[in-house]
Amino acid sequence: MLFGKRESKVQDLIQEHMCAVKSCLEVFEDMVFKYLDDDDGFVDSSFKVHEKEHEADEIRRRIEAKIYEGAFMPLYRGDYITLVELVDKVANRAETISDFLAQQKPYVPEEQKEQFRNLTKKVLECFKPLEKIVEALNEDWEEASRLAREVEEMEQQVDRIEWDIIEDLFEKQDCDLGEKLQLRDLVQLTASVSDRMEDVSDRIDIMLVKRQL
Repeated sequence: MLFGKRESKVQDLIQEHMCAVKSCLEVFEDMVFKYLDDDDGFVDSSFKVHEKEHEADEIRRRIEAKIYEGAFMPLYRGDYITLVELVDKVANRAETISDFLAQQKPYVPEEQKEQFRNLTKKVLECFKPLEKIVEALNEDWEEASRLAREVEEMEQQVDRIEWDIIEDLFEKQDCDLGEKLQLRDLVQLTASVSDRMEDVSDRIDIMLVKRQL
């Protein structure tokens, strides 16, 4: 697909948006780890997650404005708008979890803190291949497809960790039901960040199929 100046500008903005979402996730990880370490600084980190999510939102709006001004062929405009919105939802979900922690302060048993750290790390690892997909989408379709598969495989690993944490949680005898349900919600929310990433890889698959028609 041939790009002009408008398309190239949008491509640059899409990469900028990916970097903004990545930055949001990095702050999110720091916030989660501080919470698990009983560090009161997690509250300040939760505000930073909001700031980073807002930065990503601003870039998303600029991208959408450029596309509506006429960047890309009409056949592809909807795909790019949907792609950027799906990536933006990754940051949105990180913001939701930061609010959950700051407002509800769920109890995390000591023996499950490491499980939750591992879950958070694995979720963020899913973003690594996602970062490279947009560039590969315009240069190497086979590589873009491979990266999409990699995201999906890593999301399945997150699902496995999520299952194990919740299963262990409900086998515990020293937590009341309310604490278990609250922590289950936190685990499911955190795992759902990788679900949002898988949604992006699914959209990439659709875009690749359309380009081959």
